[in-house]
Amino acid sequence: MRTTRLLPAALLIVLSLAGCASGLNDATSREHATPWVADINVGPVQVRNVMVSPATSSTGTAQAYLSMALATTSSKPDELTGATISGGGTVTPTAGGASFTITPNQLLIIPNPESGSASTGPGLAITGLTASPQVGTTMTVTLTFRDAGSVQVHAPVRPSVVA
Repeated sequence: MRTTRLLPAALLIVLSLAGCASGLNDATSREHATPWVADINVGPVQVRNVMVSPATSSTGTAQAYLSMALATTSSKPDELTGATISGGGTVTPTAGGASFTITPNQLLIIPNPESGSASTGPGLAITGLTASPQVGTTMTVTLTFRDAGSVQVHAPVRPSVVA
């Protein structure tokens, strides 16, 4: 009789501890990096590492920068002809008359000019936003390509990385 009274209590204790981890080597105590990046394909164009970075320089008019890497699996080139962003902003090249042509078998990197990267190509400045981009959120970016068409991607807002 005594064993039957203790059995439910013991079962309750065992079940409540079954989902808990303890000690320093359990899976819930280890830190993990968030691998979240904005990648998408539109036709043969591969769009990688799309990111919005708030501008850190007070000398320019840009509120933020849009950066990404582009490649095509097609045998003919394509071109990024336009970009729009949620929040009412305007996306324009940082260099007048810049062309963003994606050549087959070559990676086209559109850098954040404030990131300190070695890439010297023109970037994409974002102006006219109703509110400053907040690090840790996302912004909807629509990219338009000459041949591949348009695609929307939710780009993370991350701080500029200075090398």
